[in-house]
Amino acid sequence: MSTQQLRGLVLAGTILGAVFGTVDMVLTWFDPLQDDSPGALLLFYGPMFVSWAVAAFVTAERAGRVSSGVLGGMGIAFATSVIFVAFNLVRVNLFLSELVDRADWQNVMVRFRASGETLRLFANLDYIRGAPFKIAVGVAIGAVMGGAGGAVWWLVHGRRHELLR
Repeated sequence: MSTQQLRGLVLAGTILGAVFGTVDMVLTWFDPLQDDSPGALLLFYGPMFVSWAVAAFVTAERAGRVSSGVLGGMGIAFATSVIFVAFNLVRVNLFLSELVDRADWQNVMVRFRASGETLRLFANLDYIRGAPFKIAVGVAIGAVMGGAGGAVWWLVHGRRHELLR
């Protein structure tokens, strides 16, 4: 994968992260107490993951290697995750007073009450501490989606190329 391809993936991931972050903020604005059911999470994150697989397919196509697809999936996922996490930190701050009533925030509230910090400081520190893990999970999913996109490229092209070159 070339530096130019990587730049394109980072740009695409930045745009995806901003789009999904904005959508998440708008959804929170409309219904801040909406629970994150498995179906809702799949409906929200599914298109993001599919876009990573499509980017991986294109990367594998241009490079002629499945491994480039995996790296492409990881690259776009990293950029998307970093921007999405930043947007979510903004979302937490904008809607903090509403989010504390969500069912999935009750554990956070228990830890907050034991902390002795202000709610805003606690929420920000807690979110920042968890950010590296969230980004790492995104990159891991990006690797899986990159593998899927690369594998589809390999199958579409009749296995003319080596699987890993």
